[in-house]
Amino acid sequence: MWLLNTPQCTPQRFGVFQPDEVLYEFDVPMIFTFMGEDGLFLAYLCAEDNDTQTVRYLIVPANKKLIDELKTGSKTVFEALNQPWLWVVDVSYEGVINAAWQVDDIAQIPDTAKPTKDAMLWPELMPFFSYRLIGDGLEKGRVPASVVARAIDGTTVAIKRLMLAVSATAVAQGRPEKWLKQLCDLPTQGFAYNSFEVSFRSGVDPTQSDITGLDLDPYSEGQTKLTSALQWLTDELDTEIDLIMLEVLASLVPPSHGIVREVEIKGHLLGNAVVRLKRIHTAKVRKAISSAKRESPILSTEGSIGEFDKDKFSFILRQRPDNELELNCLFSEENIYDDVSYAFFSETPVKVVGRLLPNRSNTFEVIAIEIVTSEIN
Repeated sequence: MWLLNTPQCTPQRFGVFQPDEVLYEFDVPMIFTFMGEDGLFLAYLCAEDNDTQTVRYLIVPANKKLIDELKTGSKTVFEALNQPWLWVVDVSYEGVINAAWQVDDIAQIPDTAKPTKDAMLWPELMPFFSYRLIGDGLEKGRVPASVVARAIDGTTVAIKRLMLAVSATAVAQGRPEKWLKQLCDLPTQGFAYNSFEVSFRSGVDPTQSDITGLDLDPYSEGQTKLTSALQWLTDELDTEIDLIMLEVLASLVPPSHGIVREVEIKGHLLGNAVVRLKRIHTAKVRKAISSAKRESPILSTEGSIGEFDKDKFSFILRQRPDNELELNCLFSEENIYDDVSYAFFSETPVKVVGRLLPNRSNTFEVIAIEIVTSEIN
């Protein structure tokens, strides 16, 4: 228990203080709703004193919308409690309210007595992936648009490149149409001005899928690759990282200059680990990419697109010069998609620029494409 310096208020508005709906329970109800004289309230158990047999709660007004947001993970427990109307209430083990105080701001509550800012109602509601940019001056109302764009684009590009790194395995496992595209297009779960943070849900809810015979965790291989790459980056693992995974890391590390000094990533995709990346990691990634590109130089070739899988972001390049073997081409950038689609349906030759992927026979990562137009005499 901690001492409160605010005046006490009448506890009458809280009624008999009996749980209406228990939202989280551990031996006793920890988070629950109850009906008071003024309507519905949300209670959070924040402290307990065995000597005086008293339990202390944080209490805020509640409604169906707030409770639904908690249950779906659209709002954290901290966000639910961070309201203009906030009370601290002491209740005896018999359920009798001994004292109540109104608190002006949740900042007056000790950190040990309130949930962390990212804590969800239930563990399974924790974001699939969260990307937090940290720097001086990043607070609500002052976050530059470039920082917001980097948070979203960095995650989007990293997930696309990650799924590209495992796409050959995914295709071999018989992934259905649109499956990989759904995995890459993560829906946003929420934004937080904790510096600046954006959280994403998984692109697919396998429990709602009518597709049978598939791994219920389609990100499992990507999680393994990303975990290994991050361990290499933070010097916890001495191994070699291929170019695609280096580019995944390049999308996640902080910029080498500007307001963002470091980033924090976490979520189910990382096995709920929390990883901090700083500018020293940015330098390490860039150095490794430069070395890898020297070993895997940029190549250019021409041909016609014989097959195009619009959902798996891949195509087969045929009719290459000098009867060279066809190439299995993969791409992750949206701006390439339209040119590939046009060339396929119009049967127009193309010139592609990219790299052969290491340890992947005849597989080509496309970084640019150009429509080849014949001159009219």
